[in-house]
Amino acid sequence: MRAPRLKSRAAALLLCAALAPASAAAEEPAAPPASAEATPAAGPAAPAGPVLALPAPSGARPAPAVAGAPALTMDRLQTLRRYKAERLSVHEETELRGGGTAMAMGYPYGRMGPSTAVMMTDPVYTVRTWGVYQGPDRISTPSFLDKVGKASEATALREDVARYQRRSKGCFGVAGIGAGVLVAGLIGMRAATTPEEYLAWNLATLGGTAAGMGGLVVGSFPAAKASRLERSPATVMTPAEARALAERHNDALQKQLGVTPQEAWLLELGQDR
Repeated sequence: MRAPRLKSRAAALLLCAALAPASAAAEEPAAPPASAEATPAAGPAAPAGPVLALPAPSGARPAPAVAGAPALTMDRLQTLRRYKAERLSVHEETELRGGGTAMAMGYPYGRMGPSTAVMMTDPVYTVRTWGVYQGPDRISTPSFLDKVGKASEATALREDVARYQRRSKGCFGVAGIGAGVLVAGLIGMRAATTPEEYLAWNLATLGGTAAGMGGLVVGSFPAAKASRLERSPATVMTPAEARALAERHNDALQKQLGVTPQEAWLLELGQDR
């Protein structure tokens, strides 16, 4: 019985081995027929010869060509730089004010007793202002008036500034004299031998203190007025008037140097950023 079973199993194995290659060939998809013309590749064809690497660009990129503008030579570049440096513009500014610190001393208890001191600090705040610039530099108000053709107003403004500065210097001089009297009074009080002499030097000390403090306080007002007249153009004109004067100056400078409107626009656009 075992011999027929072994023969039947061997025949089944041979039959499976014969049918396996046929079924694998049937499952594989048929290859498409080769066409007469080759299908072009999606990307560009590779060059047949050796590929040469292009050198990397060095330096700044070339300036873009402006329609209607002359060729950019060295002389032309110097002209454009001069226009950019002499052009007037009005810009908004932000100033920080406050932040001053003062000390208040309490009256001592007794001749050598303790005293109290209080530190007082003003808060810091911002103020929106505006100023006039020539190129990248901020210019004073008299200089701006000179450049826009208002020489008489510039001269009058300089005279006002000089007058306020003289007043402040006189007050500061009185403050310096008061400081000297204060020092002399302290030395005299220390060297006094009689009560009358001590009282006289004490009065001199008080007078020097009052003169010094009064000179500093009074002199600060004309000094601040002179600085504001010279630095802030808002004391003599509005921002709209300053922009109109600056544009008129820029138009005249543009015609004088022969700068085209396209070149002027590009320079002003790059400078205002």
